[in-house]
Amino acid sequence: MQEAARPMNRRRRVVFPYYYSAHKKMFHVVARIRDVPGALAGLLTLLTTEVNLLGSTSYSIEGDSAIFSCFAEALRKSETPEEIQGLLAVSPWVLESKVWENKDGLLVDMFHTGVQVGSGEPYIMFPTAGMADIFEKLVRTFGSGGETILYEMGHTFGRDRFELFRPLLGPEPRTRVDDAAHIFEALGYGGSDITQNPDGSIRMVVDDCFECTTPSEIGRSCAFRRGLAAGSFGALLNQETQCQETKCRSKGDKFCEFIITPRPNS
Repeated sequence: MQEAARPMNRRRRVVFPYYYSAHKKMFHVVARIRDVPGALAGLLTLLTTEVNLLGSTSYSIEGDSAIFSCFAEALRKSETPEEIQGLLAVSPWVLESKVWENKDGLLVDMFHTGVQVGSGEPYIMFPTAGMADIFEKLVRTFGSGGETILYEMGHTFGRDRFELFRPLLGPEPRTRVDDAAHIFEALGYGGSDITQNPDGSIRMVVDDCFECTTPSEIGRSCAFRRGLAAGSFGALLNQETQCQETKCRSKGDKFCEFIITPRPNS
């Protein structure tokens, strides 16, 4: 009996800055390939005869070429980086390549020096739990003043971000609230469900807000995320807004709930 198809739910993207496997031979394969139709398919067909791909990415670069990078498990214990590189060297699709092998179980991306989004802006990867812990210590040290600092930081960051994003949302950006929220979702700030209420307010429910990734010992709220919502929606709607967090996971609720409204007399 054929297995019923499972829904393809949204999830976090998996990236491989490093990978550990104590008992497997692993390779990191990087190839600069021709940026033409069929090149990526040809490369994948070639590689799958030698390795089992665990994760891969590809992106275009200058000079009509593209970078392909993958972490893969050797299909044969005797496989060597030189053999894979020799295989790639005779491919009509590959312009140059490098292959690294894991050492004592650890395989590290020796090619990339960080993360860059499609617009060209560089990013760093930082654990959400670590960021939440920094916020927790800030509020523990400065009390309500710490929450004010986090709110203002979030507000400024959200406003500045969406001043950049607003021109990308067409002539009526205020009608693209969901699209705007998805930008932050894709960047890892937490999935959100947006409702625009008849009174003009916006209700945003976040079930995995990064700010309360770890339990709070002082019962703080998501001040940075609250400021982020006020600043970003204010820039999107081209008016001053304010935001209240009416529910928070750090206080025992199942999700965080934010209500964004126009600031009085704005």
